[in-house]
Amino acid sequence: MKKQLASLIFGAIFLLSISFVYAIDAPPGASWWGTVTIDGSSSTDGAVVEAFISGSKVASDVVGSDASGYYLLNVPCSDEDTVGIRVNGILSSESNVTCDLDNVSTELNLTASKASNGAACTYDDGCSSGNCVDGYCCNSACSGSCNRCNVSGSEGTCTNVNSLCSDSDSSCYCSGGSCVACDSGYSCSSHSCVASSSATTGGIEEEKKGNETEEKHIISMVKANEKTSIDIENEDILSITEITITTKEGTKDMTFVEVNVRKEDKPSVTSPTGENEHVYSYFDISVSIPDEVIDNTIIRFKVSSSWVAENGIDPATIAMYRYENSEWVKLETTMTGSDDGYYYFESVSPGFSVYVVKGETKKAPLETCTNGEKKCDGNSVVVCKDNAWNIQTECEDGCSDGECIKAPSQPPVQEKENEENAEGIEHTGTVQPEDNGTWNYVVLALLAIIIVGVIVVLASKKGKGLKRFK
Repeated sequence: MKKQLASLIFGAIFLLSISFVYAIDAPPGASWWGTVTIDGSSSTDGAVVEAFISGSKVASDVVGSDASGYYLLNVPCSDEDTVGIRVNGILSSESNVTCDLDNVSTELNLTASKASNGAACTYDDGCSSGNCVDGYCCNSACSGSCNRCNVSGSEGTCTNVNSLCSDSDSSCYCSGGSCVACDSGYSCSSHSCVASSSATTGGIEEEKKGNETEEKHIISMVKANEKTSIDIENEDILSITEITITTKEGTKDMTFVEVNVRKEDKPSVTSPTGENEHVYSYFDISVSIPDEVIDNTIIRFKVSSSWVAENGIDPATIAMYRYENSEWVKLETTMTGSDDGYYYFESVSPGFSVYVVKGETKKAPLETCTNGEKKCDGNSVVVCKDNAWNIQTECEDGCSDGECIKAPSQPPVQEKENEENAEGIEHTGTVQPEDNGTWNYVVLALLAIIIVGVIVVLASKKGKGLKRFK
């Protein structure tokens, strides 16, 4: 209840102050007042609110100067005038209001959003990047003696501007925000360092400078969505023969583009190599064009045939790799030809970075076989299936002619002893007669004699008994 009462008292005091100021200090016209919200935030004290009529600023105020969170504009306007209102130089959602002298004090709460890079601006706070440079919201503070953010076609992007340099040998062309001097032996001409050698590629003038392991080119113009080719002079040392750059459709022509090719003996980030891989060369390519505007780049290079032969490299495995996002990415690489000294290739790259060229040693030819064929591999029987040898059986007693060797049923020594025992029995045992029938007759005759003898004895005893009985 106390908070609501305080708010009512504050509002009444603010309205009275507005009326008082307007009645005493304000020129003929109308006034607008209220709160300001920027990107959803209502804590906007310090924001600049301005009023414009026919493009001319007629009034301004700073949020919070009269009351925290509020602005007050006293606008000298005529009836029916259109008044444009901006917050931090950016049009607000309620950008155009009509001056009504019958209603000279109006509450108008404003909302606004910060502008993106490339939009016209007046104040840093009006840009989402926080950088208002050369009248445009810019991607950076764009410091430096020869950087501008209002270059036609590149508004909102900090860009080198050669015309800001003195065009002398000591201050020839713009690079990285500073005017760069020509190296010894070069002279400045039209913001380019003229070297001892020059070339023309596709009608575009190209200046070269550098040493054996580094070559720099300054291209006078790179036309939008057209191929620009750079011939490399020290190709035997750098391994690069040509670089072709194509920018994206819809981009602008770019002038004085710097291309630098440098051979790397062993960069800080080396490429891992497998057991059969060999590195041919490392190199670095940098271009003063953002990767974002490049459609594609073709890098043509060559590899010594003597290196291929010495290391047993399979030319079909040679490829270029680009270091990107902390890893090596294999690029689409095509062999374009060969001669007595070199193999020639080209790779497609989405941008520029550190590169490595490497290849793999030739693999031994695969052994061919016929499905179902068997052979021994140590103590294993292997069989051919789908042109590959597969283990079929592990042999305990060895392998011969594709079959496991079978062990004898008992040890040879024991078998010999058994044979000898059998021979002993055959020679020392009872000899059976050859005529078994005669032997049987003899036995029967003996039995008959015994039976007859027994009968005679019995008969004799019986006779003696009878005599006694009589």
